[in-house]
Amino acid sequence: MKRLIAILALASAFTHGDFALGQLTLLRTFSTEAIIPRGPDGIAYHPDEDELYAVDSSNATIYRLTTSGEFLDSWASPTPAFYEGITVLPDGDLIVADGGLGQLAFFTPDLFKAGPPVDLNPTSPAPNGVALAEETDTLFVTDDNILGILELDFDGTLLGQLSTTDIEPSFLEPEGIAWEPLSGNLLAVDDDQARLYEITTGGQLVREVDLEALTGFSDPEG
Repeated sequence: MKRLIAILALASAFTHGDFALGQLTLLRTFSTEAIIPRGPDGIAYHPDEDELYAVDSSNATIYRLTTSGEFLDSWASPTPAFYEGITVLPDGDLIVADGGLGQLAFFTPDLFKAGPPVDLNPTSPAPNGVALAEETDTLFVTDDNILGILELDFDGTLLGQLSTTDIEPSFLEPEGIAWEPLSGNLLAVDDDQARLYEITTGGQLVREVDLEALTGFSDPEG
């Protein structure tokens, strides 16, 4: 597995014009092998801090990195956990998807716990990615156990559900997800097929991108 991050290239491509009409361009990658032993599972950008946050499911650890990949800080769960996804909220706090316990955990930017976790069982027993859609103030969670994308409120109440096998071509293993504010669409990766999907929040496919051809990544997670 390549322990690399190329999300900066994709994020930078969104900053000019309409994402749905834009061309994705790979700008650069950097290795995380010396910092995150098994490789990052989920990743998020913190605009206020101009930093990256990444999670590693193998050791239930959250990492703070500079945008050039330098290590800043980390926090490891003292109890069993399986951190797979992460997102940054408008107030700066973080939400982490725990795919082992079926929970969403909340943290401050300094990696302190910020309140009790939200239990997603049995709605989402294995959440992988999590993203906030600011237009609706709702959370979108991917779950590769049920092959679905779920829309939830902050209490974990199910508001809507999309089966990724209903999309053509279908997701086979939905993992990371993000909300793109310019288009209002969701971006989700399928690490089984190494593809990025742009879909509306209502579940309509806008386009797909071959990430392996674009970046060389054969197992994209976040």
